Amino acid sequence: MTLASALLKQARISAGASCRGLARRAQVAPARISEIEHAKHDPGVGTLEHTLGAIGWQLAALPTRAPTAAAVALAISDGAAPGHPAGDSDAAFRALLALSDGLASVDAATRIALCVAPPPPTGDQRIDAAIAAIVEYHLEGAGVLPEWVDGPGRVLTEAWIPDPYAGPDIVDEAPQAFRRHGVLLAEAELASV
Repeated sequence: MTLASALLKQARISAGASCRGLARRAQVAPARISEIEHAKHDPGVGTLEHTLGAIGWQLAALPTRAPTAAAVALAISDGAAPGHPAGDSDAAFRALLALSDGLASVDAATRIALCVAPPPPTGDQRIDAAIAAIVEYHLEGAGVLPEWVDGPGRVLTEAWIPDPYAGPDIVDEAPQAFRRHGVLLAEAELASV
């Protein structure tokens, strides 16, 4: 997947647009949108900017290599085995840790910027809630939370314990942001190091 394909797919899904709908708004052939999203065509910056602009998005460069919340969600959903929830893989958990590590490694303004775009659904509500919990956890001190954090599918009705070895004290060990989203993960588990 190229950067252009990932950006376009993230934006389109987050905006709730179909390939055909985006193509109509951008006044391009639907096949062109599909080619870009499947990395069969690598558009120029102008084409990508025009296409994203059709759904109210714009390109921006950030001074970091940390992943955005939207990029992590898309990577998890694209990496899920067909017929299996995204949360059933070690790769999904590693991607969640990469998001947490990345947010912990940048300044507050960059952290906010990495979380502004709503992550597309991964196909697993547990993972969607975990992404929201990680973002809330790292943005608590900034006083700003993106609206999508409390959106549909971001809070579990039944608690999920991602660590099969978690002890009986997991409720007390999980940060408030995680408990609020129904994801019981100890604070010590949030860093990959």
